[in-house]
Amino acid sequence: MCTDHNRGRTYHLLRISTEPHRQVTRRDNTTNRIQRVLRNQLTERQRTALEAAYHAGFFQWPRETTGEGVAESLGVSPPTFHQHLRKAEQKVFDHLLSPVLPTQPPSPRTE
Repeated sequence: MCTDHNRGRTYHLLRISTEPHRQVTRRDNTTNRIQRVLRNQLTERQRTALEAAYHAGFFQWPRETTGEGVAESLGVSPPTFHQHLRKAEQKVFDHLLSPVLPTQPPSPRTE
């Protein structure tokens, strides 16, 4: 097993000498990353807007509800709902799609 701490991924390498190939299993922490973002990065209003939109079918195709419908169910104006939803989406996508930067600068090379 080897771990890439900079990316939060663990790779399990199984070596089987009697088999013609090596089997590699990758455990991805994407679900854990999303849960951390939802728990630690979103405000309560952003999390509520995102969850309400999801459960109301806002992200389905075709949509099962409109933004106005979700806003009404939350007791907020449509612009307020959309603002909270967009900020929540931005934070989730930033964590999922942005490159992971090392926590420490690389040590200088000696040649």
